[in-house]
Amino acid sequence: YFLTKKHFCKKFWDKVGIIAYDFLNFSSKKVAVAEPGVPVQANQENKIFIGGKEYIAAHPRIVFEQNDFQGRFAKAVEDIETGTIIVEENAHSSVVDALHIVTNCQYCSISVDQPIACPSCGNVVFCSTNCERLANKSFHKVECLIQQSIFASGASVNCSLAMRIISQRPFSFFKDKKNKLKDFLKDSCKKSIIKKKSYRSDDYDNVFFLCRNQLARQKDELVHYSCMAIYLLRLLKFGKYFPFE
Repeated sequence: YFLTKKHFCKKFWDKVGIIAYDFLNFSSKKVAVAEPGVPVQANQENKIFIGGKEYIAAHPRIVFEQNDFQGRFAKAVEDIETGTIIVEENAHSSVVDALHIVTNCQYCSISVDQPIACPSCGNVVFCSTNCERLANKSFHKVECLIQQSIFASGASVNCSLAMRIISQRPFSFFKDKKNKLKDFLKDSCKKSIIKKKSYRSDDYDNVFFLCRNQLARQKDELVHYSCMAIYLLRLLKFGKYFPFE
């Protein structure tokens, strides 16, 4: 169900528990985006969209909070006119599920009329040579050998998404991140999350600090997640993600 940016965003905000449901109107039309706080005229049919200074992809009247009961959530601090676009951003990571691997582009997720195959596998299609080139320069050069295994395993699309979050960046990126975030990996860590001046969807730190409700998980869930993590790790090794044996 993570087929397009629109669908991904809707699923994402459903997950974090956005409160302003009455104001949701995920339009399929493109909206121009400028610097934070700068109004942009999208087109004659759409009203001016102004992103916030901290959350540049969200309406300025939307704020984000967190508590132990709801986790992290968004809410409107003032009335917002019905039909107003309140959130529009690119997904940090997106995948095409097994049912759509031959109908949707593996890189940009759009529906494909004239599919272009991967030169090395028959598991995915692309909408253009540019998408094929970009995918094979990043995540697909790792996933090319292992994607069929993921589909055959019956793993959920969330597992594919977890894999993509890793495979779309080089090992060196996460090695550097581990050194910077190592204190937060400890169960005993009491530090507050790192908060930056602006929230960007392409910033991995924002994914790392998403509320996981790990203390509310049952033992069988933790065992399941641990087994899946080991499975994905072995797939990454098989896909030659790591620069060592």
